[in-house]
Amino acid sequence: MEITIDQQSFQNSKPHFRQLDGLRGIAAIMVVLFHLIEIFFIGDPIHQWVNHGYLAVDFFFLLSGYVISYAYDDRWNSMKTGSFFKRRIIRLHPLIIFSMLLGAASFYLQFTPRLYGLIPATSGWMLLIVTFMGMAMLPIPVAMDIRGWGEMYPLNGPAWSLFFEYLAYLAYGLFLRRLSNRLLIVLVFLSGIALVDQGMTSSSGTLAGGWTLDAANIKIGMTRLCFPFLGGMLMQRLKIRIRNVPQSFLLASVLLISVLCFPRIGDTDAPWMNSMYELIVVMIGFPFIIFLGLTDQSTTSVFSKVCIWLGNLSYPIYITHQLVVYFFMAWVFRNKLNFVEALPLLMFTFIFIIIFSWACFKWIDKPIRKWLTNKWLLKSSIEKK
Repeated sequence: MEITIDQQSFQNSKPHFRQLDGLRGIAAIMVVLFHLIEIFFIGDPIHQWVNHGYLAVDFFFLLSGYVISYAYDDRWNSMKTGSFFKRRIIRLHPLIIFSMLLGAASFYLQFTPRLYGLIPATSGWMLLIVTFMGMAMLPIPVAMDIRGWGEMYPLNGPAWSLFFEYLAYLAYGLFLRRLSNRLLIVLVFLSGIALVDQGMTSSSGTLAGGWTLDAANIKIGMTRLCFPFLGGMLMQRLKIRIRNVPQSFLLASVLLISVLCFPRIGDTDAPWMNSMYELIVVMIGFPFIIFLGLTDQSTTSVFSKVCIWLGNLSYPIYITHQLVVYFFMAWVFRNKLNFVEALPLLMFTFIFIIIFSWACFKWIDKPIRKWLTNKWLLKSSIEKK
């Protein structure tokens, strides 16, 4: 029997923070720019225009902790743990599967000797195994690397942060949601100490890392995850608000772009200076930006539409953009282009990524999530009644 219940009636009726959606979209676009530009300035962070773009991942973790806590903390009397996990899988996994399949289909076309050295030596069977592991979000050990970059997900590098997102959802569904505010404060404090230690002992002077399946990167990834995610949960529970800030979304957007583009501080002899900057951004700057995003939600119709568009674009552009960037990087290396020579192609690639990501949202992500919600969540909910 076909179920025709309206999906909206099944969802939580809480007010939606459109400005936070907009900020998430801006952060995702900054990641795209970071990956497009970094190829020209590898080993030269002084001239990387989006120098701290990788910190957008830490912003995502903080935002995720806040939104998950806001959406689900008070729903456990009527929702089972399995239902929570289903919702998160429906939200994230369709585009994970799509991106891995597309990455596999285009894998051999990306080859260039100076950039992706392991591609021609990768057998079809190994590619098939890596594809299925990627679709199941099983991280790839270094011994199974097929690109040469040591990534957990060599078919779609940015998926590494989704691996840690899934760990956060698992922890939240099983036990974090049960924590008292007092215990949550203790965990935020301890994870903050771990983050400071990670930053101040980093030889590179950055918080970057987490995308390789080895002990050092798993430690970095978990450290980058725990403080922001737990901190976001605590921010939501404490109900702290900044009120009556004129043009709060515009201000928050400018601040977010500024901290991600801020030039590197210090040099190789004083890496702690840059680490200190990044710690201040993650532990103070990002929470403040989110607080700004929680102010008056009655934005103008224009800003509201912009926030909705950015929010819809944020996940598709993050999880699919690297599939295009791989080709852009290969083209730059094959033709030995510098930044100025490649600028027209870079601009075209950026625009193409925006259009491609929106098409993925419109024709793949949105309809599949709607279908899965009706077939997997709504149907099972009705059958139990």
